[in-house]
Amino acid sequence: MTPATRPGRVRFGVFVFDQAKRELTKSGVPVKLGSHAGRVLAALLRQPGAVVTREELQRELWPADTYVEFEAGLNSAVRKLRKALGDDADHPIYVETVPRAGYRFTAPVQAAEERDESAEVPFAPPRATRTRLPRLAAAILAIALVAVAAGTLASRFAGGRGRYDGPVRRLTLDIPSEQTLLGGAGRQVAIDPGAQWVAYIARTGKEAIIYRRALSESTARLVPGTEGAIALVISPDSRWIAFTTATAIKEVSVDGRELRELLQSPLAQDAILEWGEGGALFTSWPHRDPAEAGSAIHVLDRGSARLRRLSSRVTDWPYPEFHLPAQLLPGGETLLFGVVGSPSQRSVAALSLKDGRSRIVMNRAMGGEYVPTGHLLYHWGESLYAAPFDPQTLEAEGRGAVVLERVARRGWTGAQASFSPDGTLAYVPAPPREMRELVWVDPSGRETKIPAPPAEYVPLDISRDGNSLLIARQDTAEQWTFWLVDASGRNWTRVAEQWQNDVSALFSPDGKQVALAGSTGENSGLGLSILSVDGKPQSFVDTPYGVHPQQWSTALGGVVALVNPAPRTVVDIALVKGGAAAPRTIVGDAGYQSQAAVSPDGRWLAYVEGAPHTGAVIVRGIGDGAVARIPGLGQGPLWRPDGRALYFRRGDQVLTAPFDPASHRLGSPQVLFEGRYVRNTFWNRRYCMSPDGSRFLFARSLESREPPRRIEVVINWFSEVEKLAGRSRAR
Repeated sequence: MTPATRPGRVRFGVFVFDQAKRELTKSGVPVKLGSHAGRVLAALLRQPGAVVTREELQRELWPADTYVEFEAGLNSAVRKLRKALGDDADHPIYVETVPRAGYRFTAPVQAAEERDESAEVPFAPPRATRTRLPRLAAAILAIALVAVAAGTLASRFAGGRGRYDGPVRRLTLDIPSEQTLLGGAGRQVAIDPGAQWVAYIARTGKEAIIYRRALSESTARLVPGTEGAIALVISPDSRWIAFTTATAIKEVSVDGRELRELLQSPLAQDAILEWGEGGALFTSWPHRDPAEAGSAIHVLDRGSARLRRLSSRVTDWPYPEFHLPAQLLPGGETLLFGVVGSPSQRSVAALSLKDGRSRIVMNRAMGGEYVPTGHLLYHWGESLYAAPFDPQTLEAEGRGAVVLERVARRGWTGAQASFSPDGTLAYVPAPPREMRELVWVDPSGRETKIPAPPAEYVPLDISRDGNSLLIARQDTAEQWTFWLVDASGRNWTRVAEQWQNDVSALFSPDGKQVALAGSTGENSGLGLSILSVDGKPQSFVDTPYGVHPQQWSTALGGVVALVNPAPRTVVDIALVKGGAAAPRTIVGDAGYQSQAAVSPDGRWLAYVEGAPHTGAVIVRGIGDGAVARIPGLGQGPLWRPDGRALYFRRGDQVLTAPFDPASHRLGSPQVLFEGRYVRNTFWNRRYCMSPDGSRFLFARSLESREPPRRIEVVINWFSEVEKLAGRSRAR
């Protein structure tokens, strides 16, 4: 143990123990510790890592002339100490029983220095010389703590007098370099209700899996049986992790010894989960009617695998509603959930589990969770907001205040953040804006830079005469501006602005119009906008679902776009024409189709088939149904101007494959060049080709953008919430 700057004060994990006063604090909050339990802890901390015999502890607790039932008294003191630490005898983190000898303190220990309230929690890695089997302690100790946390929550919900005045401390959990935090719409990071450990989903190579890491340790342990995890949620008793995969909803005990499949369905990959009372799970689930788009809140019985619908339509929006469970309010009678209709129409609603009625409680908000400070916590842009909120009347006072900035989002479902009942927050920071440059690249890989100041650019399209570029630039978390640029890159004209997660736009064949996904302006909605190149609205194809234009085809006489009209097919490829009652489906197979391109003669459609980022390039005859496939993964197909070859991307490679229209055959692909250019998204290509096929337009990052590999933890975060958002009268 390193010499203490203040004798007698030592730190282990989130605890500090003053040996002189025998006072224990957790994250700055006093922990009740009996006299005998305090003496046992002091004795163990004087020799961390060494065995302290039962006889030594007897002398520590009772004078030689004292008569006491020693065995029972010592056992009672150790039990009280473990309870105070949230430890477990079978799977200890702090106090280990050494059979027929005594006890040993196993956690790393260091001197505790005086720090101000904003100081970070010191982090001490475990001793490298000690190896242990994976422990259940972090989960089992939470069983004891969750009752305390629930009691605290209930008292504050009822208007308790306690304030969150303790010190705010911060801790960074670095993810190993071989792991990358998984992104997506579901929750990938969660803290257990006892605030002892976090669970997260990370990808190692091609495999995504759940890991569990104690806040007091420097390494994480994978949870067996969770391969292919997409989203997770921790049970209120910290014993189970429920998670989704591409084909099922499952649950696993935190030690990985028990794994259960709760529901098997390909729709599970898009489910958002939240625990209810009595072991039930709330989940978002598509409507039973295949013709009805959107989703509703369902409750999943873990025993029977039966789903029961709970929510119905809440708004008068002209779009389908997607309902996403967020949090069960104290008392267990009301569920907060997100309602998503379009990029700008996202709200927090409350569902009564007694009568099934729902109401909106906050517009222009994502997520929605009640904080025991008396606030409604929600996400917008890249910030967390807290607004005073009464959980009984379900009334919020205004939009509240920003309480945390630069928080990563979970698609349209909320923030990539989780908090425990005692106020410990775990979140993933939002990535910084990515500075990019625009470059022309010829088929040999030779580059020519476009003279433009660095920004987060996305190349969208090139006019048929090759003289104009359509470029999107991301200015804030969700605000995009669209620009008409000459081929030299020197003259830029602003066309429109839009609030979206992802953008797509195309030139018309004559180059005088632009087709844009969704409507423009701050209240961006769904459908397809047609603008003149100077930004004046021409027409709008109103649809109750997203339309992502892929190509304006002269041969087909309309815009080929991705649409998601029904949950059973997920994403279709359709032809959208101005004034048409509805898009005409070209490919409506079950599952995902994306990144479509029509051959110059209008006879063939190239597209990507498969889940996001794992699909393959398909060529399909329009009308006759003939199909050819390029082996292996592929993204972003584009036709060579003569229609006799395809270009596509595979990782950092750009490849070409010959195509014979007569035999419907694709030849073996060949690599043209490689480059670390901005990758395609699921919906859209992120590169273009000049009309004569002589060069490609890419965006390239100017600096290496590391994938998310850290989780930030804020202990006693509720103190900051009260400071920034004010004390709520609803408490």
